[in-house]
Parts: sequence; C-alpha cells; structure tokens
Amino acid sequence: MSEALHLVQLLGRRTAGLHRELASIVEERFVPVPFTRLYQRSLYQAMRSHTRATYAAISRSRHLLDRAVLATLPAEETVLGMFASLTTRLVECDRIRIHGDLHLAQVLERGGDVTFIDFEGEPARPIGERSIKRGALVDVAGMVRSFDYVAHQGMIDAV
Repeated sequence: MSEALHLVQLLGRRTAGLHRELASIVEERFVPVPFTRLYQRSLYQAMRSHTRATYAAISRSRHLLDRAVLATLPAEETVLGMFASLTTRLVECDRIRIHGDLHLAQVLERGGDVTFIDFEGEPARPIGERSIKRGALVDVAGMVRSFDYVAHQGMIDAV
C-alpha cells in the first residue's frame, strides 16, 4: 500500500477517534444531544437557502462559465428535492461538539502519525455559532472538500 493511501486511512481512523473522544466528554457543553425534528428543519432551511444563493450566483455568472460545466449541473429543484428527507424522517444520531474547521491545513503529519490542530472552529463564524453541536459528518465533509481542493490545485499546476 502506498504511503499516501496509508496516511489517508490513518486520517480517517484518527478523525473517528477524535469524534469518539469529543462525544465521551461528560462536561455539559460536550454531552451529545440527539437530532430533533426542529434541528433537522433548521438544517433543511439552511441548505435550501444556501442552494438557492449558489444557483443565483451561477445564473449571474453564466456567461463566465463553460457550457459543458453548466450542462452537468442538476436543476435547482432536483437538488432541493434531495433535501426533503430531512423533513420526513428523524435522523437517528447524535449531535456533538466537533472540530468545526477540519481540513488538511489543520492536520500535522509526523513520524507516520497525524495530529489535529486549531480547535477554534471556522474563524469567520461568531463564537456562539462555533460551539453549536453538529453531526460529525460536518468535519468529514470539510476534509473531503479539502482533498478536492488539493486535487483541483494539482490539475491546475500540471497545466
């Protein structure tokens, strides 16, 4: 197995371990809480708002974008429809305190192991918002997005 693949697998295990540790802290600010229908509705509304804003920005910039790229985008209503399950069934998992700004720049690698740094959360968000308990997949998505950025930059550098 390549060293890079080994480090990615290790990063996945360490991320899971980080979330297990954060979920096990007994101090009230860290105790996991279940998803609720109200929280899910809030997520749904936030995702709808973000999607609508993104599609509006795409529409305003349509003349700058490649037609082939635009052709691959699903219709806005299709994307919005994918979120509907958040309003129809309860997500059965806990919300926990998470890293909140997890990406490759927040990871140090040394001696074949990885360590997470900078637990202040997303600096652009107000401090109160950074302490909101969320699903652990928020951190996972941040890391996946980070890998996408690296791959994209590699393609640009190769040209």
